[in-house]
Order: sequence, then structure tokens, then C-alpha cells
Amino acid sequence: MPEKIVDGILKEFQEKGLIEPAIKKRRLHVKSYKMHPLVRSAVTVLSQEAGNLFDYDDKGNVLPQKYWTSELLDPREEPVVKVNVSFPRCKRMCLLKVQEEDQELKQKQKQFLEKKPSIPKESQSTSSSNSEGTDLEKIVTLFNVNEPFPDLELAWLMKKKDKNAEPIKEPSAKDWLSKMKHAKVVCLGSWPGSVKPHIEVESIEFLEGLKNSTGLRFLSLQGVSNITELPEFIGNHSSLVILDLKECHNLEVLSKEIGKLTNLRYLDLSDCYLLARLPKELSAHKLRKLSINANSNDFPKDEDLTALQNIGVLRKLTIVWRATLADKQGEAQNRGNASCWQIFKSATKQHNPKTVTKKLPEQLEKLDLQCFPNSTATWLTPESLPKLEKLYIRGGNLATLGESKWSKVKALRLKYLNELKTTWIKLQESFPKLEYLEKVKCPGIRLCPCDQHGVWMKNPDQIEQK
Repeated sequence: MPEKIVDGILKEFQEKGLIEPAIKKRRLHVKSYKMHPLVRSAVTVLSQEAGNLFDYDDKGNVLPQKYWTSELLDPREEPVVKVNVSFPRCKRMCLLKVQEEDQELKQKQKQFLEKKPSIPKESQSTSSSNSEGTDLEKIVTLFNVNEPFPDLELAWLMKKKDKNAEPIKEPSAKDWLSKMKHAKVVCLGSWPGSVKPHIEVESIEFLEGLKNSTGLRFLSLQGVSNITELPEFIGNHSSLVILDLKECHNLEVLSKEIGKLTNLRYLDLSDCYLLARLPKELSAHKLRKLSINANSNDFPKDEDLTALQNIGVLRKLTIVWRATLADKQGEAQNRGNASCWQIFKSATKQHNPKTVTKKLPEQLEKLDLQCFPNSTATWLTPESLPKLEKLYIRGGNLATLGESKWSKVKALRLKYLNELKTTWIKLQESFPKLEYLEKVKCPGIRLCPCDQHGVWMKNPDQIEQK
């Protein structure tokens, strides 16, 4: 599995002292790392020599795309004649919104451009038309780091690139994407941890440019506005493995064309509040990880459970029940405050859930429930989830974990559960194989030997960090 390979690489890097966890507290899982400045400098130098990562400035920062467009040539290179555009040497591109101008660099650019030899217009147009497609076809990855308007930025770059040519129409982001025929990874949505969580686009028509990227394996549209449904061409990307639609708040329909994505393994639909149903075509996938948003307290109904059961290889499932407007406002006002109850509080309390006869997929190894609105769940039992190893419950009204033993569960996370009442002794009896417990803002769970972070670990030195 890809995540196992990545875990192995990160573990090796950490053992060699190349990276370390960004958050220094006892955790079962490490999601982000940092490296020593000297290590980073060495990596930057090596990647520049190899020419296969990103283009960097003299400070070791990734070179913003605005510095390699036609009017902003890089003065640090030899002053050779460059026609129309100075394109990156590597095959990877980042969209970066530069907050402050480097005045010294700007002055050097101006001086360099003033000395640039003049080239006949006919020669310029010829060079532009011959190199334009070739340059963009080399790009294999496109990351949006912090550009809030990616479609407008790509259109601007296309216009600068075509400056000396005579375009028939106004260059657009669609034109740019249509030339990236060998792209493997395209992330146009918000970058994890970025200040601006949502990305604004005029329309989703520019995504039509991805039709030619038939080898695409990773597509992220996280937080992109104006996506009400997936474009029909999505079905042409049979090589797609990861599709990230998290926080696409206007997404209403998951087209049946998604059934044609035969290699899809990871699908994130969390925080898609207007998405009412999962298409039955999902059952044709070999999804191993699925994140979905539930807009009803009755979820999952029998038909939902049946659809999930039909995904025969599903191993990790996340379900998020929607919160009220007041909760969302509280989240916006208190973002980053881990003690804020409003972030996780569910919409309404419902202590008499409807009985369902179906179950969740028995092969699940990890289950993450957020803002569960009911006090009990007939499908949340050890008998119905015999292979479950990780159980995370964050927010909501769950009042009991039952009396049966969860004989396989090794990791248990309980956060912001005001209704759940139990003791450390009862937890040990219910979870005899428990190796990791994280308890945060659960006043009804008493006498747990957790540290100041709410964490208890059995033999912490032997537990693998993933």
C-alpha cells in the first residue's frame, strides 16, 4: 500500500535525524515533520543540482511562477538571449502568492531586461509557438500553495507566455491546463495549513483543460468554490488513484461517471454539506479510504450501509455529521483553539435513533466518527466490526460504547464527548488490547492515567508512529 511505503520512508528519515515531528508530544500518529535548517539547505543544493524538484531562489525558497514569466526573467542566470519566457528547468510547478516584492531582485530584473538584445517580432513569434507546448508538456506536478485565485493566475501566466504571439482568443486557465498532457499530480485546492481555507474560481469550466491529462493520478480540488458537480470528463481519468473534494461546500451531486475511475483508492468528501447521496457506482471501486459528510441525523440508513458494504476492500472510513450555523461561526471565531466545544458540537440531540438492520463493512480497520448526533448506534458494536483496530469519536452525543469487548482495538481517541460516561477500569475491560488512548474534554470519563495532553500509551517506545 502507498501509505505503508511512505510510512517506511518517513521512519527511516526520522531514525537518521533528517526530520523530526513538528509537534513534540506523545502521539500515535505523526502528520507533519520539520527538518533542521542545515539539512534543508543541503536538500535544496542537491535538488538544484539534480534539477528534478523545484526551482529555487538564492535564499533556498521555491521560485514563484511570476519570476519565470516573460517580463520577469531571472537575473541570476547567464545573460543569454531568452525568447518570450524563462521556463523552469524542473518538471514541478508551484503557484505562490508573493506578499512582498524583493526590491533588490526587482531592480536587477529591470537592469537585465534593459540590456536584453532586441529580437525581430517574426523570430519571437516562431520561437514562442515552437516551445510553448513542449515547455508545458514537461510539467508533471502542479501545486497551489497559497494562490486564492488559481484560474486567474494560470490565465495571467498564459497571457504572458503568449505575449509576442497573436492569439485568436484571450488566453485562459483552460489553455494552460490543456497543454499539461503528462501531468500526474494536480492540486488546485487549498494547501493543508494555509491561512485561506477556500479557493475562489469564476467557474469550473477551466477544469475542462484536464481532459488531456489522461495519466493523472492525484487530483485535489479541496475547498474550491463553485463546484456543484464533478465534470463529466472525470470518467476519462481511469488512472486516478486519489480524488480530494474536501470542503467543496457547494458540491451537490457526485456524478455516476465516478464509476469509471477503476483505480480510485482514496476519496475525500468530508465537509461537503450539500451532498445528499452516495452514488451506487461507488460500489464498483476498490476504495481503501473514504471520507464522507452526512447531512441527516438518520445517516447511515439501510441503503447507505448496503452501499458501504459493497465496497469490499474499504479499510478506513470517516463520517462527519454536519454542524449548525452557530457551530460554524464558533469554529471561525475560535479556529486553532483546541478547547472550543462549539467546533465539534453536533446540530441537534436525538436520543431515539431509528433501528437499522444493516452493518458497516466488517473489514474496516479504522473508523472515525465526528459530531455523531445520537446517543447510541446499533451498527457501532464489536460484533459488527470484528477487525477494527482504531476507533476515533470526536464530538456529538454518543453516550455509550456498549458492554461487549472490542478485542482488536489498539488505538482509541475520544474528544469533546459530554454525554459519554465511563471509568478507566471499564475502558480496560472493554478494550483489552488497548495501547493508545487520547481523551480530550470528556468530563464523564474518569480516573484515566493520561498526561497533560490527555494521552496514555502502553509501552510508548514500542508503538510504531505512522
